[in-house]
Amino acid sequence: MSMIFSSNRLHLAGHHNYLIGGNQANAFCIGDVGNSDDFYIIGVEPPEEITYPLISGNIFDSEGARLFTLVNNSWHWNPKNYVRITGDWFGYEIHDSSGKFILRIDTAFRALNGSTSECWVTTIKGDFYDRSGVLVCHANSGMEGERIESRTKMAFGFAGSGFSINSGYGPIESLFLRHIFASRSEVNQLLTGRIHNREITLDGKFLYNCQIIDCTVHVDEGNFVVDGSLEFQGNNVVSGPRALNILSLVDMVNRSF
Repeated sequence: MSMIFSSNRLHLAGHHNYLIGGNQANAFCIGDVGNSDDFYIIGVEPPEEITYPLISGNIFDSEGARLFTLVNNSWHWNPKNYVRITGDWFGYEIHDSSGKFILRIDTAFRALNGSTSECWVTTIKGDFYDRSGVLVCHANSGMEGERIESRTKMAFGFAGSGFSINSGYGPIESLFLRHIFASRSEVNQLLTGRIHNREITLDGKFLYNCQIIDCTVHVDEGNFVVDGSLEFQGNNVVSGPRALNILSLVDMVNRSF
């Protein structure tokens, strides 16, 4: 399946928007979002006090090797230091080890195409490869004939309960994406099914129809979401200071009734 997107305006925000392949949107996602073993990239709408974009992604090179993983601009996996970004995140470019272009990001305060009012605009240009080294998305931003050519899932424009365009994401994935965008990527990984006798961290997770049994469970911030069914049995819960404050507050409220 091949898709071409061009010149779309998709739920624009007043403070910050993304321009990718000639498409304008307050938020976007491309690829197998949340899959640590394959490509995805996400841009969420930042709060008004922030002038830079919030980018998350799992980026691969043209040979199918993972280059790095970002969560809200923070390195979660960058073992070979392919990219070192200093300054204020207003612009950078990434090439893989063979010299092939992968990604360019620029942020500027200007008017969007077709608008007279100015806002922060982050332009994204990229050649995105999956774990097999297949080019699954090409976005030629800033060039003649701007467009996105994609062979993977995409969604653009987030309005709180859904997307202006959702191409390829099923019901559970769409629910997961809503939590990603609503939490500004604080929730960024899906957990589902049976998880037994493992050490896991709940922060950042979307638990959907999940069975967590006989695990060591770390909760540092308490920023996780539960939907569908949850079986939680025989676990050892290790709480950080902030999570302990939440648990203490819940306990106080329960004892007051």
